[in-house]
Amino acid sequence: MAVVHAVGTFTVTAASAAQITEAVTWSDAGTHTPQVALFFSVEGGTGAARGFVGMSDGTNEFAHAIWCSDNVTTADAAARTTQSGCLLETDSTGAESGLFTVTSFGSNQIVLDAVAANAFGATNTVGYVAFAGYDNAVVLLKTVKASAGADPVTGAGFQPTAVLCSIGGVTLDAAQPTSGQLQLGWAAAGAQASAVLCTRGTGTTNYSWSALSTAAIMVRLSPTTGAFLDASSFTQFDADGFTLNKDTHDAAYQYGALCLKGGVPVA
Repeated sequence: MAVVHAVGTFTVTAASAAQITEAVTWSDAGTHTPQVALFFSVEGGTGAARGFVGMSDGTNEFAHAIWCSDNVTTADAAARTTQSGCLLETDSTGAESGLFTVTSFGSNQIVLDAVAANAFGATNTVGYVAFAGYDNAVVLLKTVKASAGADPVTGAGFQPTAVLCSIGGVTLDAAQPTSGQLQLGWAAAGAQASAVLCTRGTGTTNYSWSALSTAAIMVRLSPTTGAFLDASSFTQFDADGFTLNKDTHDAAYQYGALCLKGGVPVA
């Protein structure tokens, strides 16, 4: 089977049903069942902005969400990380205000259920990329080590040919007040890149930083200076995963890794 992808969007609000069934349209207009999916959302609004990155293979899931205020008198920022779903919204305190999980990948569809009551408080336009036709695909839930040096990643069950990584916070399912970061990186065919957005609220001042690196697959920025706080470069694909190198180190933190292997490219 040839490798195929589906790209689309749907909207989640507090008025959304507890179950969302999204019909996907594949790049070859064929009929396929997703193996894994990447989800993302960035929404602006009056006085605040929010966003998240999530991923799922139908069993393993990861999501990291941030919230920030642009109010000139009460700047705030917060973040939250979970492995209990792939669509996540957080509020100004870092509390969970909405969470959906993939309950099944079906023929030309993704089915998501709200975890507990759907409490999404804002309109979130969710973009996604679904993947099918790969020899293997899995989402790994990992922790970057705190110290410098080689950082082997195992548990894939195969040797990937491509990987997408997204950082989270230091702890799971806990509020991370005052700052938040959204990041996505990839490595394949001897190349790697990472993009990151960082925001920090300090009562009346809101700092925002962004960076793009072609020397690292995961990057965290200092919320006060914008300098690289953590940077992990991709080294190689291994029989059961891949190896990173912690080049710049500050702390251990959670991340999700979407791993893909092989498949026949579309001519």
